Amino acid sequence: MKKHPFFERHGNDIISLVDVSFPMVCLGGEIEVPTITDGKAKMKIPPGTENGQIFRLKGNGIPYLGLYGKGDQLVKINIRVPKKLTPRQKELLKEFSSLDGEEAGHGGKEFY
Repeated sequence: MKKHPFFERHGNDIISLVDVSFPMVCLGGEIEVPTITDGKAKMKIPPGTENGQIFRLKGNGIPYLGLYGKGDQLVKINIRVPKKLTPRQKELLKEFSSLDGEEAGHGGKEFY
């Protein structure tokens, strides 16, 4: 079986990695996810979603041979970090960081 560039098969389940922006995982929202069954499915991203978090799209996997039903699609979230920021984006991130109690570029709060 040929390897798919977007989907990975585990039994009857399909795993996909989806890039999501930092604001989206902070604020929440809705994205469209490619599927092998319907082409695309809408999926809600709850506020506070973490990198690597996995969501299940029930019934969007591979059909069971000789049985009813299908496996699921597991969607793993990858937070997309921009490589280049505009001066305004940098300014807003520094402001966000200071409101969160961090000094920009110094790693954050100490946990001892």
